[in-house]
Amino acid sequence: MLKGRILATIAAATLVAAHAGGRCAGVLLINTVPYVADRVGKIVQSDDPLRRHEAVLACAFAVAGLAPLLVMARRSRVPAAPSGIVVAVLTARLASRLLRGYTDDVAGAIEQLFEIAVLLGVAACGR
Repeated sequence: MLKGRILATIAAATLVAAHAGGRCAGVLLINTVPYVADRVGKIVQSDDPLRRHEAVLACAFAVAGLAPLLVMARRSRVPAAPSGIVVAVLTARLASRLLRGYTDDVAGAIEQLFEIAVLLGVAACGR
């Protein structure tokens, strides 16, 4: 019974960590890769990068979201965050190469791919 509660707690912490990290990956993408400006939509993206304190605040929330997972799942912490980071960086590089920047869809995809990679990284250690 106790093992089931621990696994449920780790699962909840993993969901929070994956989401927080994914959002941070999206913020960092916005701050490091230029936006592909087509200027045909109703919404026009600002060319100004995020201010340093905005990016730091997003990363602080990501670290706060990852902290419980790192404490509770000692075995799972190794592949979880790095797998999300690797997937986010590879996707950002691919978008930069193919599109010469990012679009809103790329930012959303990076957030989702980061989450999936973290969830799969934790699941891989939970055998």
